[in-house]
Amino acid sequence: VSSAFNKSTCAIVIDINAYCPTFALIKNTLFYKCFCNQSNKASGITVSDYRESRYLNNFMARNILILHSKFSSCLSEDRAGAVAIFPVNMNVNITVQVIKSTFYNNTCKTEGGSLAIADVMHLVIKECDFELNKAKMGAGIFANRCYHVVIFQSNFSRNSVTAGGAGVYLNN
Repeated sequence: VSSAFNKSTCAIVIDINAYCPTFALIKNTLFYKCFCNQSNKASGITVSDYRESRYLNNFMARNILILHSKFSSCLSEDRAGAVAIFPVNMNVNITVQVIKSTFYNNTCKTEGGSLAIADVMHLVIKECDFELNKAKMGAGIFANRCYHVVIFQSNFSRNSVTAGGAGVYLNN
């Protein structure tokens, strides 16, 4: 995916509702200079349950894997420069894995210069590079109300914030 998107959308939107597959794989994908200024969406990938919560009336497992992908120079006005994952319904058990991916020069005016992830059961970041990302909070990763967070063999360099968490901002 290599494009500049209009003010109304982002590159990929995954709506996690009862009609969505339980596994989403984004592999070997380049997101370059994506732009979005729509509220609550990242410019690269947005995962949320936009539909009414009645579609999510039981506990459903959702797995999201981002593998060997690159997010470069992505810009979002709200909710992560590159990837935003935030289910509204707390009954959804989501596992997010980001492995061997690069986040370079992404910007968000609020939280998550690269990643903004909230309300997931498991968040695993492995062998990723976060460099020159900018945000108000969490230039590399902004994680809010994530139950298990594991970050290993990853590099955070030259990220900048105006409030806190240049590399990682964890909030529970």
